Amino acid sequence: MAEHVTGLTHFVNQYLGQFALALLSALHIKPTNPELPIPEHVVMAMVVLLVGTVLALVLRSRLSVEKPGAMQQVAELLLTNPMGFGIKDLLEENVHHGASKFIPFVGSISVFVLLSNLMLAVICLLLQAHPGILVVGYWPSCFFLSRSSALQRASSRSRFVSGRTCSPAISSI
Repeated sequence: MAEHVTGLTHFVNQYLGQFALALLSALHIKPTNPELPIPEHVVMAMVVLLVGTVLALVLRSRLSVEKPGAMQQVAELLLTNPMGFGIKDLLEENVHHGASKFIPFVGSISVFVLLSNLMLAVICLLLQAHPGILVVGYWPSCFFLSRSSALQRASSRSRFVSGRTCSPAISSI
């Protein structure tokens, strides 16, 4: 089954595809799809990176000790929280000594994964206008299937929630 490629991927490949092909050929790497040398997952990772950078810059400009804003409080909760489930808390529990030197690395990966998952949630909410589409997997490499074929495959594991059929691998939009 072919991967669904978004318009954003076509746009990025239109402007950066020749540069990517030149770089890949200089490294003696042949792309699997020469028409789209920059794959969907790389484009979506760049989007997450840009969104994360913009959020970090906005958050940095609004940092305050006296009057922290909502974004600063959320960022502090990701680091440490009363439930002991923050990045710093988990590292101190598992690494014990020297945990503070791993906080930036683990925190960066955690925020990247969080933003990727939140992007999926936002995109799925935006796609609710198309009720006949089922999204399988995650956004960068999701497949669009017809409702009947996907429901036949997932009928044994699916559950019915408020008019939509949902399962761990398939969510109805």
